[in-house]
Amino acid sequence: MVNVFDKSDYSIRKSPIKNIRTFFRHHKYARQRIRCGFSDMDVWAVDDYLNDVIPGMLEKLLKDIDVLGGFPGSMVEAYYKEHKDEIGCEWGEFLCQATDNAKAWNERMEKECSEKWKSIIKEMIFLFREQNYDTCSVKNTFSWEDDSEREEWRKREAEIDQYRSVCRAKAFAMLAEWYDCLWT
Repeated sequence: MVNVFDKSDYSIRKSPIKNIRTFFRHHKYARQRIRCGFSDMDVWAVDDYLNDVIPGMLEKLLKDIDVLGGFPGSMVEAYYKEHKDEIGCEWGEFLCQATDNAKAWNERMEKECSEKWKSIIKEMIFLFREQNYDTCSVKNTFSWEDDSEREEWRKREAEIDQYRSVCRAKAFAMLAEWYDCLWT
């Protein structure tokens, strides 16, 4: 998220009147974020806002999961269905850990589902970071200023844009798939 009190906005070269206007405009944005959760600055750059907020929130969720634990209940059902024959008991017995075998399988399920959930969140974080121009790990090594490399620069930019587009599609598809499970 863009810092509304970015010091680079206050330049000595600017007139003091512009600095005062900028300060009050940024103060307004801060109040809007407190009151509404977003500001006019965020509305005019929703993509940048989401690029900053979503990965940050997912990282916080991942840290909370490390402390508090947890994973979606749908993973428990899928795990039970996948291993039903090996577990050898009914769904209710498995959930209540009625037998020693059910307890052992339940512990195994807890560990495997927790690791799977963490890897899903890490993948979403990675994809959201990769789809952002500023945080993408793929960079253009060609120079726009060098006339001999300008065409290669254009081709590489097109490749990077395509890569970021694929990452964006995957990231939002994963967000849509796991949307109801994003809580601790």
